[in-house]
Amino acid sequence: MSYSEKIRALIVDDEELNRRDLFLALKSYPNWEVVAQSNSVNTARSVVNEVPVDVIFLDIRMPQESGLQFADELSKRDSPPRIIFVTAHSQHAIDAFRLHALDFLLKPVADQHLQQAIERAQKMLELRQQANLAQALRSYLHSEAQEKLAQRAYWQQ
Repeated sequence: MSYSEKIRALIVDDEELNRRDLFLALKSYPNWEVVAQSNSVNTARSVVNEVPVDVIFLDIRMPQESGLQFADELSKRDSPPRIIFVTAHSQHAIDAFRLHALDFLLKPVADQHLQQAIERAQKMLELRQQANLAQALRSYLHSEAQEKLAQRAYWQQ
């Protein structure tokens, strides 16, 4: 794993036992940090607005608002967190992937499936980190070139 930063995760599930199980499973991945757990979309929304989150483990069927609605809302952000749906309802898989879900895990979550989702998330975040670095380098090189042109123009006047 070459992603250089701690991966910040949010667990959103209305069932405490499911949140606890996933939290304990994620503890075995040293470069993952669960920044918060939420029992509703509303509180998850508050967390995402206050704390940087890279990956959200999101249940679909919850009181008041569904995880699908929240994922749709998040997908409209400039830099949305990656979504891994964790649900007992397989019939929502197509809708989840239409919202660009990174993965779709069925409860109870098998260790092997969680590991695959973790690896996929790490790869996606690494690609985003590389793209951001490349963009920063291009911007720096462009500004350096502009500065050299400005210096030449000054000396030629």
